[in-house]
Amino acid sequence: MSENQDFITCCPACHTSFRVTQELMEIASGAVRCGACLRVFQAIDQVVEEREDAEAGGAPPEPLDTNEIQSCYWLHWELYVDEVFSQIHVDQGTAHVEQVQTSDPGADAIDQGEADPDDSYRVPEASADLDEEHDELKTLVSQLDLQDDPESLVAGHVPPSAHPAWYAAVLVLVVSGFLQFAWFNLDIYSQRVEYRSWYHSACNLFGCELAEYANADELTTSNLIVRSHPDASGALIVDAIVRNSASYRQRFPFLQLQFRDIENQPVAQRRFAPKNYLAGELRGMRFIPGETEVRFSLEIADPGKKALGYTLEVIQNIP
Repeated sequence: MSENQDFITCCPACHTSFRVTQELMEIASGAVRCGACLRVFQAIDQVVEEREDAEAGGAPPEPLDTNEIQSCYWLHWELYVDEVFSQIHVDQGTAHVEQVQTSDPGADAIDQGEADPDDSYRVPEASADLDEEHDELKTLVSQLDLQDDPESLVAGHVPPSAHPAWYAAVLVLVVSGFLQFAWFNLDIYSQRVEYRSWYHSACNLFGCELAEYANADELTTSNLIVRSHPDASGALIVDAIVRNSASYRQRFPFLQLQFRDIENQPVAQRRFAPKNYLAGELRGMRFIPGETEVRFSLEIADPGKKALGYTLEVIQNIP
């Protein structure tokens, strides 16, 4: 191979062939870059050997198979597009075909002056077009509105269910439902000690009237004593205490006095209304205050000798 002789080298990666001049070899110490797959290799190591019959004066060498060259080129086209962004910035210490053309206009990877007349032998030059496409992609990306982070947009979005107006509406519905329930069950819950104070305050505010508090379980009798009447024969005097253990006043209850024989069978009984056992200053009173006890005394007829035991009980108020 003469010093000024051009030669053809083949890319070891995609097998694309190039015509390389000696001047181009001297620029980067024989390192060239494939214009199809961007592989950097030593051109001298991949020289395509001339046929032996060219030295014997035989027929000229067979032309390169352009179909094979182009198929190799297009085979690596998609690979190049995928790696175009990662392969743009390469080692500046190595030279490739396009860089040689820029630095030395007289040098070319394929010598235009000595190229074959048939243009079909030329390898397509795509680097300039790809660089232009890359610039267009960069322009499109720069024009995109990426000021708002999608995560920040999602975080900043307030769904309708989390709006304060929804909380206020739910609160109003809950309160109104509670008030309706409390109103329609006024007679039931106003008789409970834990709720009656709330009902009492509400009625003072809205002008309603509570039903009288009545709980017979909190009305009891104690200290029952039955003795003979000192001034009248055949009569007895009954002394007892009635107590209201509730925190609220209640009507004086009806009382029932019962006598039993030795076999615990009833012998006689009598019911007393408040007007029958309340006397003196208590006469005419309707309510016994809360947590209060009242002593009373009354006269009854003697039920006879069979009456050996007696009890005094509170019964439900009789209208």
